Amino acid sequence: ALIIIFARFFQGLATAFMIVPARAMLNDCYSGDELKKKFNYLTISFAMAPIIAPYIGGIGEYLIGWRAGFYFLIGYILVLLFIILVFSKETIKQTKPFSFLHIIHNYQHICKSRAFVLPTIFISVLFGFTSIFAVLGPFIFQLKFHYTPLQYGYFALLIGFAWFLGNITNRVFFHVQR
Repeated sequence: ALIIIFARFFQGLATAFMIVPARAMLNDCYSGDELKKKFNYLTISFAMAPIIAPYIGGIGEYLIGWRAGFYFLIGYILVLLFIILVFSKETIKQTKPFSFLHIIHNYQHICKSRAFVLPTIFISVLFGFTSIFAVLGPFIFQLKFHYTPLQYGYFALLIGFAWFLGNITNRVFFHVQR
């Protein structure tokens, strides 16, 4: 059980290391409406994970067993790490000196803004439900409804496809005024 806890910890750490640089690179290279468009593309690419992952996981569990997800993720992470180390370069045009006080000031400013805090809480709760489903969904489908991991993969594929369509719709209607 301890090995699984460590493996999950490193999965989360690796995920953070993929998301943070991607967002930082976009902020370094784009601004304004172009940055918003690129972030939408990034969101669409992140939406692919819950579409594809349960399906791949179901096939992997069917063929290899429950460890398949760990094998796949470590391979995927190592391939991405190689690609980043070999092919990416620094994207920031002008560096700024690090100021811990400046960071604290910015966080204080953000946390006092109702226009930021309330939608963030709302989105966090909704994302929490998505995360809970991602964690508990396979167990509910398999233990309560007696579906196989492969069948759950098909259900998750359908749910993820709906999420993907939502992101695409957002991109299509990007220019519609609010």
